[in-house]
Amino acid sequence: MKSPVNSQVLSELASEINNVLDLIEYVCKVFGIQKGDGYRYRLSLGDRKDEKKYYKNDKLWDEAEDVLRKVLKNRDVPFFEVGNEAAFYGPKIDIQMKNFSGKEDTAFTVQYDFVMPERFNLTIERIIGLLIEKYAGKFPVWLSPVQVVIMTIADRHEDYANKLKDELLHSGIRVEVDSRAESIGRKVRDHQLMRINYLITIGDKEMQSSELAIRTRDNNIINLSRSDFIKKVKKEIDDKIIN
Repeated sequence: MKSPVNSQVLSELASEINNVLDLIEYVCKVFGIQKGDGYRYRLSLGDRKDEKKYYKNDKLWDEAEDVLRKVLKNRDVPFFEVGNEAAFYGPKIDIQMKNFSGKEDTAFTVQYDFVMPERFNLTIERIIGLLIEKYAGKFPVWLSPVQVVIMTIADRHEDYANKLKDELLHSGIRVEVDSRAESIGRKVRDHQLMRINYLITIGDKEMQSSELAIRTRDNNIINLSRSDFIKKVKKEIDDKIIN
């Protein structure tokens, strides 16, 4: 009997699945998660007999599972198969990562939806949760949502702090100003709990200085000019780019 999907379409499907897996492997590499040790693939299959849970079309199921299986075999990656784990509309490749306790969670899913492809959607919540666990909240500079926080001592220092913020933003550095009516000690503690990479205090003395007093996440103090600090942060970001 003729296949529900012609060979050209199947070839295009395999190519697109490989493209998605290439992207996932690239993202994992950037995040420092190694294939095999940090994650592996799971081929999640359907149960032809369970018509309540799965869309009924045996030929499409066989074809779809065969495509995904061949893709994984051709990539020569660690994978295993599990029955009755597919979505109701088709089989899928799950990327299984170990969480902090050693239990495997599904971080990414590549789904073969032959029922309702228009429902395809991409979410990143699971991978963000796993990354928070991996880094224990201490994201490297390039990954941190906020890389620098500028803390003011008094209201009169706010304009200066905002000008510095604009300079850092213009250089592509993610920065916020903390001008709350709190002590510097309180602000430092709050941002250290948030694992901010760099903290800069601005007071009368700092406004007159040619250098910035910068507190690192390890609680070390370094003194650098604005331009040298910007170069330092940008280098930490640029050095992580993987070509």
